[in-house]
Amino acid sequence: MSQKKATFLAALFLASTGLLQASSDAFVAPAGWAAYFHDPKSGRDANLVQPMEKNPDKDWVGLAWTDYKGVKLPLAVMQVENKAAQGVPAGIPAALAAMYGAQYAQIPVAGIGDLLTSSLQATGRFRLYERKAIESLMAEKGLIGRTQADQVQTSNLPGLNSPDPAVRAKAMQELAAQMQNNQNQQVALQQATLATQGAKLVGARYAIFASVVEWTPDKSQKNVGLGGIGGSIGGLFGVNKKEAEVAMSFRIVDTDSGEVKWSLDERATAGNWGFDILGLGAGNSGVAGGGGGMQEKTPINYAIKACINKAAYQIAGLLKNQPWQGAVIRSMPDGKVFVNAGKDAGLQPGMVLQAQSVGEALKDPTTGEVLDMETKPAGAVTLTEVRDRIAIGTRTDAPAGLDLKPGDRLTLAVGTN
Repeated sequence: MSQKKATFLAALFLASTGLLQASSDAFVAPAGWAAYFHDPKSGRDANLVQPMEKNPDKDWVGLAWTDYKGVKLPLAVMQVENKAAQGVPAGIPAALAAMYGAQYAQIPVAGIGDLLTSSLQATGRFRLYERKAIESLMAEKGLIGRTQADQVQTSNLPGLNSPDPAVRAKAMQELAAQMQNNQNQQVALQQATLATQGAKLVGARYAIFASVVEWTPDKSQKNVGLGGIGGSIGGLFGVNKKEAEVAMSFRIVDTDSGEVKWSLDERATAGNWGFDILGLGAGNSGVAGGGGGMQEKTPINYAIKACINKAAYQIAGLLKNQPWQGAVIRSMPDGKVFVNAGKDAGLQPGMVLQAQSVGEALKDPTTGEVLDMETKPAGAVTLTEVRDRIAIGTRTDAPAGLDLKPGDRLTLAVGTN
Protein backbone atom coordinates (compact mmCIF):
# COMPACT_ATOMS: atom_id res chain seq x y z
CA MET A 1 0.00 0.00 0.00
CA SER A 2 1.37 3.40 -0.96
CA GLN A 3 2.34 6.02 1.62
CA LYS A 4 -0.22 8.42 0.14
CA LYS A 5 -3.01 5.87 0.51
CA ALA A 6 -1.95 4.97 4.06
CA THR A 7 -1.98 8.66 5.04
CA PHE A 8 -5.44 9.08 3.57
CA LEU A 9 -6.79 6.05 5.46
CA ALA A 10 -5.28 7.22 8.74
CA ALA A 11 -6.85 10.65 8.32
CA LEU A 12 -10.21 9.09 7.48
CA PHE A 13 -10.04 6.83 10.52
CA LEU A 14 -9.23 9.74 12.84
CA ALA A 15 -12.03 11.81 11.35
CA SER A 16 -14.49 9.01 12.03
CA THR A 17 -13.52 8.68 15.68
CA GLY A 18 -13.20 12.32 16.75
CA LEU A 19 -15.21 15.49 16.48
CA LEU A 20 -13.17 18.29 14.99
CA GLN A 21 -13.09 18.64 11.22
CA ALA A 22 -13.15 22.35 10.52
CA SER A 23 -9.51 23.29 10.65
CA SER A 24 -6.07 21.87 11.24
CA ASP A 25 -4.76 25.29 12.29
CA ALA A 26 -3.41 25.72 15.80
CA PHE A 27 -6.09 26.69 18.31
CA VAL A 28 -6.01 30.31 19.45
CA ALA A 29 -7.88 30.87 22.72
CA PRO A 30 -10.62 33.48 22.15
CA ALA A 31 -10.39 36.77 24.02
CA GLY A 32 -13.30 37.55 26.32
CA TRP A 33 -16.60 35.71 26.01
CA ALA A 34 -16.65 33.62 22.86
CA ALA A 35 -17.52 30.23 21.40
CA TYR A 36 -15.13 27.52 20.22
CA PHE A 37 -15.20 23.77 19.54
CA HIS A 38 -14.03 21.10 21.97
CA ASP A 39 -13.58 17.39 21.24
CA PRO A 40 -14.11 15.52 24.54
CA LYS A 41 -12.61 12.34 23.07
CA SER A 42 -9.25 13.74 22.02
CA GLY A 43 -9.23 16.81 24.27
CA ARG A 44 -8.46 19.03 21.28
CA ASP A 45 -9.95 22.51 20.78
CA ALA A 46 -10.59 24.37 17.53
CA ASN A 47 -11.64 27.89 16.65
CA LEU A 48 -15.11 28.60 15.30
CA VAL A 49 -14.70 30.22 11.89
CA GLN A 50 -16.91 32.82 10.23
CA PRO A 51 -19.33 32.71 8.62
CA MET A 52 -20.72 29.98 10.84
CA GLU A 53 -21.87 27.94 7.83
CA LYS A 54 -18.22 27.07 7.14
CA ASN A 55 -18.09 24.88 10.26
CA PRO A 56 -19.07 21.22 9.67
CA ASP A 57 -22.06 19.83 11.55
CA LYS A 58 -19.76 17.36 13.30
CA ASP A 59 -17.89 20.23 14.96
CA TRP A 60 -21.10 21.83 16.23
CA VAL A 61 -21.73 18.81 18.46
CA GLY A 62 -18.76 19.97 20.55
CA LEU A 63 -19.66 23.66 20.89
CA ALA A 64 -18.07 25.18 24.01
CA TRP A 65 -17.79 28.65 25.56
CA THR A 66 -15.28 30.71 27.48
CA ASP A 67 -16.34 32.03 30.90
CA TYR A 68 -18.77 34.93 31.10
CA LYS A 69 -18.92 37.11 34.22
CA GLY A 70 -21.56 39.72 33.32
CA VAL A 71 -25.27 39.97 34.04
CA LYS A 72 -27.52 37.19 32.80
CA LEU A 73 -30.60 37.91 30.73
CA PRO A 74 -33.73 36.17 32.12
CA LEU A 75 -34.88 33.65 29.52
CA ALA A 76 -37.59 30.99 29.33
CA VAL A 77 -37.48 27.90 27.10
CA MET A 78 -41.00 26.85 26.23
CA GLN A 79 -42.24 23.38 25.28
CA VAL A 80 -40.78 22.10 22.01
CA GLU A 81 -43.41 21.38 19.35
CA ASN A 82 -43.47 18.44 16.98
CA LYS A 83 -44.37 19.69 13.51
CA ALA A 84 -42.58 16.97 11.58
CA ALA A 85 -45.54 15.36 9.80
CA GLN A 86 -44.76 12.24 7.81
CA GLY A 87 -46.49 11.07 4.66
CA VAL A 88 -47.88 14.48 3.68
CA PRO A 89 -47.94 15.36 -0.05
CA ALA A 90 -45.64 18.21 -1.06
CA GLY A 91 -47.16 21.65 -0.51
CA ILE A 92 -49.85 20.51 1.96
CA PRO A 93 -49.89 22.52 5.22
CA ALA A 94 -49.26 20.56 8.40
CA ALA A 95 -52.70 21.62 9.66
CA LEU A 96 -54.27 19.43 6.94
CA ALA A 97 -52.02 16.44 7.50
CA ALA A 98 -54.79 14.39 9.12
CA MET A 99 -56.86 14.56 5.93
CA TYR A 100 -54.17 12.59 4.15
CA GLY A 101 -53.80 9.94 6.80
CA ALA A 102 -50.46 11.39 7.85
CA GLN A 103 -48.94 10.71 11.20
CA TYR A 104 -46.52 12.82 13.16
CA ALA A 105 -43.11 11.35 13.80
CA GLN A 106 -42.47 10.04 17.30
CA ILE A 107 -40.07 12.66 18.60
CA PRO A 108 -38.73 13.01 22.19
CA VAL A 109 -39.66 16.69 22.49
CA ALA A 110 -39.11 16.73 26.26
CA GLY A 111 -35.53 15.57 25.83
CA ILE A 112 -34.95 18.05 23.02
CA GLY A 113 -36.25 20.84 25.27
CA ASP A 114 -33.83 19.77 27.99
CA LEU A 115 -30.95 19.81 25.51
CA LEU A 116 -31.91 23.29 24.32
CA THR A 117 -31.99 24.52 27.90
CA SER A 118 -28.58 22.94 28.59
CA SER A 119 -27.05 24.46 25.46
CA LEU A 120 -28.31 27.93 26.36
CA GLN A 121 -27.15 27.48 29.94
CA ALA A 122 -23.67 26.59 28.68
CA THR A 123 -23.32 30.03 27.07
CA GLY A 124 -23.25 31.58 30.55
CA ARG A 125 -25.37 34.49 29.29
CA PHE A 126 -28.78 33.52 30.61
CA ARG A 127 -30.76 33.03 33.79
CA LEU A 128 -33.05 30.24 32.63
CA TYR A 129 -36.54 29.41 33.86
CA GLU A 130 -37.82 25.86 33.61
CA ARG A 131 -40.98 25.18 31.66
CA LYS A 132 -42.50 23.16 34.53
CA ALA A 133 -42.17 26.12 36.89
CA ILE A 134 -43.83 28.37 34.32
CA GLU A 135 -46.71 25.93 33.79
CA SER A 136 -47.20 25.59 37.56
CA LEU A 137 -47.48 29.34 37.95
CA MET A 138 -49.83 29.55 34.97
CA ALA A 139 -52.08 26.95 36.57
CA GLU A 140 -52.16 28.97 39.79
CA LYS A 141 -53.19 32.06 37.81
CA GLY A 142 -55.88 30.14 35.89
CA LEU A 143 -54.16 30.63 32.53
CA ILE A 144 -54.01 26.95 31.55
CA GLY A 145 -57.04 25.34 29.97
CA ARG A 146 -58.63 28.39 28.42
CA THR A 147 -60.35 27.97 25.02
CA GLN A 148 -61.86 30.32 22.54
CA ALA A 149 -64.43 29.53 19.82
CA ASP A 150 -63.53 30.31 16.24
CA GLN A 151 -66.07 31.13 13.56
CA VAL A 152 -65.61 29.87 10.00
CA GLN A 153 -66.74 32.05 7.12
CA THR A 154 -68.49 29.97 4.44
CA SER A 155 -69.47 32.75 2.04
CA ASN A 156 -66.51 31.86 -0.17
CA LEU A 157 -67.76 28.27 -0.57
CA PRO A 158 -70.75 28.59 -2.93
CA GLY A 159 -70.48 24.90 -3.82
CA LEU A 160 -72.27 24.05 -0.56
CA ASN A 161 -75.56 25.02 -2.23
CA SER A 162 -74.84 23.35 -5.56
CA PRO A 163 -77.40 20.84 -6.89
CA ASP A 164 -74.49 18.66 -8.02
CA PRO A 165 -73.65 16.10 -5.27
CA ALA A 166 -70.01 15.90 -6.36
CA VAL A 167 -69.62 19.69 -6.12
CA ARG A 168 -71.29 19.74 -2.68
CA ALA A 169 -69.03 16.93 -1.47
CA LYS A 170 -65.93 18.79 -2.62
CA ALA A 171 -67.16 21.98 -0.94
CA MET A 172 -67.76 20.06 2.28
CA GLN A 173 -64.18 18.78 2.16
CA GLU A 174 -62.92 22.34 1.66
CA LEU A 175 -65.06 23.55 4.56
CA ALA A 176 -63.73 20.79 6.82
CA ALA A 177 -60.19 21.69 5.85
CA GLN A 178 -60.82 25.39 6.51
CA MET A 179 -62.36 24.65 9.90
CA GLN A 180 -59.46 22.40 10.86
CA ASN A 181 -56.91 24.94 9.66
CA ASN A 182 -58.60 27.83 11.49
CA GLN A 183 -58.94 25.80 14.66
CA ASN A 184 -55.29 24.73 14.61
CA GLN A 185 -54.12 28.29 13.97
CA GLN A 186 -56.32 29.65 16.75
CA VAL A 187 -55.17 27.04 19.24
CA ALA A 188 -51.53 27.62 18.31
CA LEU A 189 -51.96 31.38 18.72
CA GLN A 190 -53.66 30.96 22.08
CA GLN A 191 -51.03 28.56 23.34
CA ALA A 192 -48.20 30.88 22.26
CA THR A 193 -49.91 33.89 23.85
CA LEU A 194 -50.56 32.11 27.14
CA ALA A 195 -47.05 30.65 27.19
CA THR A 196 -45.59 34.13 26.69
CA GLN A 197 -47.72 35.41 29.57
CA GLY A 198 -46.45 32.55 31.71
CA ALA A 199 -42.83 33.35 30.84
CA LYS A 200 -43.42 36.97 31.81
CA LEU A 201 -44.98 35.93 35.13
CA VAL A 202 -41.73 34.28 36.25
CA GLY A 203 -39.69 37.29 35.16
CA ALA A 204 -38.31 36.11 31.81
CA ARG A 205 -37.42 38.91 29.40
CA TYR A 206 -37.66 36.67 26.36
CA ALA A 207 -39.28 33.32 25.62
CA ILE A 208 -37.79 30.77 23.22
CA PHE A 209 -40.23 28.71 21.15
CA ALA A 210 -38.78 25.79 19.19
CA SER A 211 -40.33 23.36 16.72
CA VAL A 212 -39.01 20.22 15.05
CA VAL A 213 -40.05 20.59 11.41
CA GLU A 214 -38.09 17.72 9.84
CA TRP A 215 -37.08 14.45 11.46
CA THR A 216 -35.21 11.87 9.38
CA PRO A 217 -33.49 9.24 11.56
CA ASP A 218 -32.48 7.14 8.53
CA LYS A 219 -31.61 9.57 5.77
CA SER A 220 -29.14 7.18 4.15
CA GLN A 221 -27.40 3.94 4.91
CA LYS A 222 -24.69 2.23 2.91
CA ASN A 223 -21.46 0.28 3.36
CA VAL A 224 -18.23 2.11 2.67
CA GLY A 225 -14.96 0.23 2.32
CA LEU A 226 -11.93 2.26 3.30
CA GLY A 227 -9.99 0.40 0.64
CA GLY A 228 -12.37 1.46 -2.09
CA ILE A 229 -9.76 3.64 -3.74
CA GLY A 230 -7.53 1.24 -5.68
CA GLY A 231 -8.83 -1.95 -4.07
CA SER A 232 -9.76 -3.60 -0.80
CA ILE A 233 -7.83 -3.94 2.46
CA GLY A 234 -9.18 -7.31 3.41
CA GLY A 235 -12.40 -5.79 4.81
CA LEU A 236 -10.75 -4.80 8.08
CA PHE A 237 -12.02 -1.23 7.97
CA GLY A 238 -15.49 -1.61 6.48
CA VAL A 239 -17.77 1.21 7.73
CA ASN A 240 -21.57 1.16 7.92
CA LYS A 241 -22.43 4.70 6.84
CA LYS A 242 -25.72 5.79 8.33
CA GLU A 243 -26.92 9.38 8.39
CA ALA A 244 -29.74 11.30 10.04
CA GLU A 245 -31.05 14.81 9.51
CA VAL A 246 -32.99 17.23 11.72
CA ALA A 247 -34.43 20.66 10.97
CA MET A 248 -35.82 23.01 13.61
CA SER A 249 -37.29 26.49 13.76
CA PHE A 250 -36.82 28.91 16.65
CA ARG A 251 -38.64 32.10 17.67
CA ILE A 252 -37.47 34.62 20.23
CA VAL A 253 -40.49 36.41 21.70
CA ASP A 254 -40.51 39.63 23.74
CA THR A 255 -42.60 38.80 26.81
CA ASP A 256 -43.63 42.44 27.30
CA SER A 257 -45.26 42.86 23.89
CA GLY A 258 -45.66 39.28 22.67
CA GLU A 259 -43.82 40.28 19.50
CA VAL A 260 -41.60 37.80 17.70
CA LYS A 261 -38.32 39.71 17.71
CA TRP A 262 -36.22 37.17 15.84
CA SER A 263 -36.78 33.86 14.10
CA LEU A 264 -34.28 31.42 12.72
CA ASP A 265 -34.13 27.99 11.10
CA GLU A 266 -31.39 25.45 11.62
CA ARG A 267 -30.58 22.08 10.09
CA ALA A 268 -27.95 19.44 10.81
CA THR A 269 -26.92 16.13 9.28
CA ALA A 270 -24.97 13.59 11.31
CA GLY A 271 -23.39 10.17 10.90
CA ASN A 272 -22.72 7.20 13.15
CA TRP A 273 -19.76 8.89 14.83
CA GLY A 274 -19.53 6.83 18.00
CA PHE A 275 -18.47 9.40 20.58
CA ASP A 276 -20.22 10.54 23.75
CA ILE A 277 -22.33 13.67 23.76
CA LEU A 278 -22.48 15.74 26.91
CA GLY A 279 -26.09 16.13 28.00
CA LEU A 280 -27.39 12.95 26.34
CA GLY A 281 -27.06 10.74 29.38
CA ALA A 282 -24.58 7.98 30.20
CA GLY A 283 -23.86 4.87 28.18
CA ASN A 284 -25.59 3.63 25.08
CA SER A 285 -28.97 3.60 26.80
CA GLY A 286 -28.76 7.04 28.37
CA VAL A 287 -31.55 9.54 27.83
CA ALA A 288 -31.43 13.30 27.55
CA GLY A 289 -32.40 15.36 30.54
CA GLY A 290 -33.08 12.27 32.65
CA GLY A 291 -35.97 10.93 30.59
CA GLY A 292 -36.32 12.45 27.14
CA GLY A 293 -36.36 9.11 25.35
CA MET A 294 -33.20 9.83 23.35
CA GLN A 295 -30.64 7.06 22.93
CA GLU A 296 -27.03 8.13 22.96
CA LYS A 297 -24.46 7.55 20.20
CA THR A 298 -26.92 7.51 17.31
CA PRO A 299 -26.87 9.71 14.20
CA ILE A 300 -30.21 11.32 15.03
CA ASN A 301 -28.94 12.45 18.44
CA TYR A 302 -25.76 13.89 16.99
CA ALA A 303 -27.94 15.77 14.49
CA ILE A 304 -30.18 17.09 17.28
CA LYS A 305 -27.20 18.26 19.34
CA ALA A 306 -25.55 19.97 16.36
CA CYS A 307 -28.81 21.66 15.33
CA ILE A 308 -29.53 22.90 18.87
CA ASN A 309 -25.98 24.14 19.39
CA LYS A 310 -26.18 26.14 16.17
CA ALA A 311 -29.39 27.75 17.44
CA ALA A 312 -27.93 28.44 20.91
CA TYR A 313 -24.93 30.13 19.28
CA GLN A 314 -27.19 32.42 17.25
CA ILE A 315 -29.60 33.14 20.11
CA ALA A 316 -26.71 34.13 22.38
CA GLY A 317 -25.37 36.40 19.66
CA LEU A 318 -28.72 38.05 19.03
CA LEU A 319 -29.38 38.72 22.71
CA LYS A 320 -25.91 39.65 23.92
CA ASN A 321 -26.47 43.39 23.35
CA GLN A 322 -29.97 43.51 24.81
CA PRO A 323 -30.21 45.44 28.09
CA TRP A 324 -30.75 43.43 31.24
CA GLN A 325 -34.19 43.97 32.75
CA GLY A 326 -35.54 43.24 36.21
CA ALA A 327 -38.37 44.49 38.36
CA VAL A 328 -39.07 46.18 41.65
CA ILE A 329 -40.20 43.87 44.45
CA ARG A 330 -40.79 46.62 47.00
CA SER A 331 -39.92 50.28 47.42
CA MET A 332 -39.58 51.77 50.91
CA PRO A 333 -40.29 55.39 52.00
CA ASP A 334 -36.61 55.85 52.88
CA GLY A 335 -35.59 55.19 49.26
CA LYS A 336 -34.55 51.56 49.70
CA VAL A 337 -35.55 49.38 46.72
CA PHE A 338 -35.68 45.57 46.57
CA VAL A 339 -34.91 44.00 43.18
CA ASN A 340 -36.09 40.58 41.91
CA ALA A 341 -32.62 39.30 40.98
CA GLY A 342 -29.27 38.88 42.68
CA LYS A 343 -26.05 36.93 42.29
CA ASP A 344 -27.92 34.35 40.21
CA ALA A 345 -28.36 37.05 37.55
CA GLY A 346 -24.81 38.38 37.79
CA LEU A 347 -25.70 41.59 39.61
CA GLN A 348 -22.98 43.28 41.65
CA PRO A 349 -22.86 46.10 44.22
CA GLY A 350 -22.33 49.48 42.60
CA MET A 351 -24.34 48.74 39.47
CA VAL A 352 -26.78 51.50 38.56
CA LEU A 353 -30.20 50.42 37.29
CA GLN A 354 -32.46 52.80 35.41
CA ALA A 355 -36.01 52.80 36.79
CA GLN A 356 -39.24 53.12 34.83
CA SER A 357 -42.71 53.41 36.27
CA VAL A 358 -45.03 51.05 34.37
CA GLY A 359 -48.55 52.23 33.62
CA GLU A 360 -51.38 50.93 31.46
CA ALA A 361 -50.99 48.40 28.68
CA LEU A 362 -51.06 49.85 25.16
CA LYS A 363 -53.31 47.58 23.10
CA ASP A 364 -54.07 47.35 19.41
CA PRO A 365 -57.68 48.61 19.13
CA THR A 366 -58.44 46.06 16.42
CA THR A 367 -56.94 42.85 17.78
CA GLY A 368 -56.62 43.64 21.47
CA GLU A 369 -52.96 42.59 21.34
CA VAL A 370 -50.72 44.26 23.92
CA LEU A 371 -48.18 46.24 21.89
CA ASP A 372 -46.27 47.83 24.76
CA MET A 373 -46.65 49.32 28.20
CA GLU A 374 -46.94 52.98 29.12
CA THR A 375 -43.79 53.96 31.03
CA LYS A 376 -42.28 57.02 32.67
CA PRO A 377 -38.62 57.60 33.67
CA ALA A 378 -38.39 57.18 37.45
CA GLY A 379 -34.76 57.89 38.29
CA ALA A 380 -32.17 55.26 39.11
CA VAL A 381 -31.36 52.59 41.70
CA THR A 382 -27.76 52.07 42.83
CA LEU A 383 -27.18 48.56 44.19
CA THR A 384 -25.68 48.45 47.67
CA GLU A 385 -26.19 44.78 48.60
CA VAL A 386 -26.55 41.70 46.39
CA ARG A 387 -27.82 38.42 47.81
CA ASP A 388 -28.32 35.09 46.04
CA ARG A 389 -31.72 35.85 44.51
CA ILE A 390 -32.45 39.48 45.36
CA ALA A 391 -30.59 42.77 45.44
CA ILE A 392 -31.08 45.92 47.51
CA GLY A 393 -30.38 49.42 46.28
CA THR A 394 -30.88 53.08 47.00
CA ARG A 395 -33.04 55.27 44.77
CA THR A 396 -31.46 58.38 43.26
CA ASP A 397 -32.64 61.18 40.93
CA ALA A 398 -36.24 60.33 41.75
CA PRO A 399 -38.84 62.63 40.14
CA ALA A 400 -41.02 64.36 42.71
CA GLY A 401 -44.29 62.58 43.38
CA LEU A 402 -43.41 59.45 41.36
CA ASP A 403 -43.02 56.48 43.69
CA LEU A 404 -41.81 53.09 42.56
CA LYS A 405 -44.23 50.18 42.93
CA PRO A 406 -43.95 46.39 42.60
CA GLY A 407 -43.49 45.42 38.95
CA ASP A 408 -41.85 48.66 37.81
CA ARG A 409 -38.96 48.08 35.40
CA LEU A 410 -35.28 48.25 36.22
CA THR A 411 -32.78 48.06 33.36
CA LEU A 412 -29.02 47.93 33.04
CA ALA A 413 -27.74 49.52 29.87
CA VAL A 414 -25.48 47.65 27.45
CA GLY A 415 -21.82 48.34 28.17
CA THR A 416 -22.30 48.69 31.93
CA ASN A 417 -22.38 44.95 32.61
